[in-house]
Amino acid sequence: ATGAAAAGAAERGEEPREEGDAAARRTPQQRALLTALALLPPLGFALSDPSIFFSALDNAGTYGILTLFGIIPAAMAWAQRYGDGDAEPGDAVAPAALPGGRATLVAMIVAAGAVVSVETWERLAAAGWAGA
Repeated sequence: ATGAAAAGAAERGEEPREEGDAAARRTPQQRALLTALALLPPLGFALSDPSIFFSALDNAGTYGILTLFGIIPAAMAWAQRYGDGDAEPGDAVAPAALPGGRATLVAMIVAAGAVVSVETWERLAAAGWAGA
């Protein structure tokens, strides 16, 4: 890496890029092409039929967000607090940062799972795959 580039990377807390780094070797035309390849197909779908785009947003909100912000944090807190499951009910591996114990974490997971289950059932019923 050049001296100025290495100094800038060091100031930002990054590792300096090696001369063989693929991102450093791309020309502006290649970067523009990669940007177009990443942005134009979804834009084409959204412009051709906005309901496809809204359906994708709905799916991302229902499944992705509930998993990311509902189930995973509770599971991580469970693993941090109670380890691999060998701990007794009153023993915690790590101190609780927030009030609530196993019941609160289970309630969070069950609530997020219930919303996902209801949404999935409604979508299957609307598609004719499940009884309404």
